[in-house]
Amino acid sequence: MTYVRQNILNLSDADLGKLLDGFRGMYEYPVTDTRGFLFWAARHGFPSYECPHNSPHFLTWHRVYLLALERVLQDVLGDYEFGLPYWDWTAARTLTEGVPAVLSDAQLADGTPPLGSSTVPLARWTGAGWS
Repeated sequence: MTYVRQNILNLSDADLGKLLDGFRGMYEYPVTDTRGFLFWAARHGFPSYECPHNSPHFLTWHRVYLLALERVLQDVLGDYEFGLPYWDWTAARTLTEGVPAVLSDAQLADGTPPLGSSTVPLARWTGAGWS
């Protein structure tokens, strides 16, 4: 199957809505369910810390991790052509505006929390560093 991963900075409202629906759907599953957000968050960080930060395996581990996360989102959405968007943190827009709102704002313009979460760890990133 072929699908396109888009830059998160360029998502249409419909594509952004689909991304948010996917993550909100993942929040419905418990940490023990492989479709659940907490399951995947735990694989990356607490309590298992499987992510090999500061290791030669950092990039390859994340490629596999994000592919698996993308497949879960496809399953939750029932859309196997959905592509997890990427964020080009080196883009000029990021350097001037910081982290995209969907990843950083406490709530989106419609009043909902981004990515189905009530707290956003990237909220302190300004593009020039941590605030």
